[in-house]
Amino acid sequence: MPLPFVALLLAIPEPCYGFDGASLEGEHVWVDYPTDISEAQAMRVVEAADTAWAVYAGELGWAEPQQAIAVRAEPSNDMAAGQCITVDCDGVDVPRCFVFGSSFDVGAEEQTAAHELGHAFQYALMGNYLDSLTSWAWWMEGTASWIETYYAPHPRVWGRIDDYLANPQWTLQNDFSDLVSGGRGGHMYGTAVLAFFLDQNYGPDTVRATWEWGAAMSGEKIFFRDAIEGIGLSFAEVWPHYLATITVLDLDGGEEAAALPRHSVLEALPGSGTPPAEDLPEGLGFAVFHVPAQLGMPGTDLHVQIDGDPSVPWHTVVARTDGVTPGSAVLDYVVATWDDAGHGELLLPAFDGSRDAFVAVSPESSATGPFAFSISAELVPTDAGDSSTTAADTTAGIDGTTAGEASGESGAAATAGAGDDASGCSCRSAGRPGWAVLLLSLLPSLPFGARRRRR
Repeated sequence: MPLPFVALLLAIPEPCYGFDGASLEGEHVWVDYPTDISEAQAMRVVEAADTAWAVYAGELGWAEPQQAIAVRAEPSNDMAAGQCITVDCDGVDVPRCFVFGSSFDVGAEEQTAAHELGHAFQYALMGNYLDSLTSWAWWMEGTASWIETYYAPHPRVWGRIDDYLANPQWTLQNDFSDLVSGGRGGHMYGTAVLAFFLDQNYGPDTVRATWEWGAAMSGEKIFFRDAIEGIGLSFAEVWPHYLATITVLDLDGGEEAAALPRHSVLEALPGSGTPPAEDLPEGLGFAVFHVPAQLGMPGTDLHVQIDGDPSVPWHTVVARTDGVTPGSAVLDYVVATWDDAGHGELLLPAFDGSRDAFVAVSPESSATGPFAFSISAELVPTDAGDSSTTAADTTAGIDGTTAGEASGESGAAATAGAGDDASGCSCRSAGRPGWAVLLLSLLPSLPFGARRRRR
């Protein structure tokens, strides 16, 4: 018996929680809206949500929400750009998303709809949204920011990454309370750069796989190492790879970042010091040091030593780059070897004055920290097999200045930063005020030599 004509018109059922006003039915989602928004505005949200749904499920392979959902267009609410929660419908957690007034004010309602729908797909795996927030609020926002770029690229995503790069020393795994308080909210959205790194270096399925693995731990704190190891990758390889790339943001789109990650600059070799207390890295945060090319000499290698808090494991790399602006390429990098006392050693061959180098230092811990360390660097003769210094007999550490230029280590902003108290470090600090940091995707450990850009 053929279905009645009315039934044929209903492609999807109404959401279990109903509507708060007029509604429009899309191919995958409903949109409901109040009288102070036009049907044309609501239809743009419908089309954006439907397009994003098709991309996330069809192109990226994410599991779809199992019940009908709605996106509420609510322009009178200015609490945020948007929101996505879950509603209990007879014991089933069903996503309900919102697009708020600030998005309509700037014409970003479609992009916000795509972002919030990304959360709905997260809840399809994690269940209750509060459980997902408990597990990894920081990865929720970073992943939703990453996935919305598959709907459409948008400048606001790289703006959020700039917030992350401004404070690279902060822990990767901030809690939902940090998002609510506002102090670290931009940093949490900015972890999209980590998703871009996984996507571009290990494939977009890698990002989805972390969520599929994490679903079994919904409601429990998830440490990022566990997620990476849980999907079959080696964290001991992935994290150094990420650290190397982050130094100059060697990612497709990395050139859109405003500045490199906040970092210190070694003024001479040999040089040594300890960063200011406010710049010491927290768990899976990182500190960066630039070793300018002009400090190198033909026939020498760059020898770097790190002494870190022995209570936690450390990850450190020194990367050779073809520039000092966002989107520069990491040509090669080496990973530190560590002893049980927290002492790490790195040797970058042929630091001959032709290329810049960046050192990234990161403690591995689920605790916030911060964790103390000191750094020393010197030139040694190539193949000398010892740490004899061939540079001028001067030392430099980290001073407390900060430069705001994206392309260099000088400028009028160079006086903004930690001031005269560098906590025992005498090199200078560069980036944006507050140690502006740039997240890059780290390159795999491969033999030394020039590496062709992906772009």
